[in-house]
Amino acid sequence: MFQIEWTEIASKQRITILEFWIEHNQSKTYSKKIFKQTLVAEKLLKKNPLSGNQTDLEEIRRILVLKNFSIFYKTEGKTIKILAFYDNRRNPENLEL
Repeated sequence: MFQIEWTEIASKQRITILEFWIEHNQSKTYSKKIFKQTLVAEKLLKKNPLSGNQTDLEEIRRILVLKNFSIFYKTEGKTIKILAFYDNRRNPENLEL
């Protein structure tokens, strides 16, 4: 089975998004839902790292979380390296990989 490794950038992006939704909604409910579905996506990737869609960038794949968020990742040996956690409603030019 594969191991998941979050980059520092991806971890910060996820924290920023979760904190935004806590503040915006004045509740932790939606952020908990995002986090829980992120864990579901990780579990799927551990079993089948090719389950995400291939992007235009070589070796980088994307899997959706709750339709509005994407996890961008690449496989390195037996490790799935999470490169970005992105809100799909944002300008794609702001995506940092």
